[in-house]
Amino acid sequence: MAAAATKYRYYIWVAGGMTGEKKRPLCSVVECYNSNTNESSMQTARMAAAATKYRDYISVAGGMTGEKKRPLCSVVECYNSNTNE
Repeated sequence: MAAAATKYRYYIWVAGGMTGEKKRPLCSVVECYNSNTNESSMQTARMAAAATKYRDYISVAGGMTGEKKRPLCSVVECYNSNTNE
C-alpha cells in the first residue's frame, strides 16, 4: 500500500510502502517482478514515494517517513539494474 512503482524493460519495480505492522509500519524494500524476483534494501523507509526509470537506473524520491518531527522524505535513492546496487 502507498508504494512507488515503475516499469523497466520486462520488469515492474516496486519500492517502499506500508507493511501494516505496528512496530515497523513503513517498508524499505525494493522488489522486481518478472519470472525471477530480486530484492534490494533501500536506505530510507518511506511510503507514497515516486519512482521513475532513466537508462539503467531506477530512482525513488520523496514520500513520507512516518516520523512526527520529519514526516516528509527529502531523500532520493537510485538503483542500478546492471550492477544490482
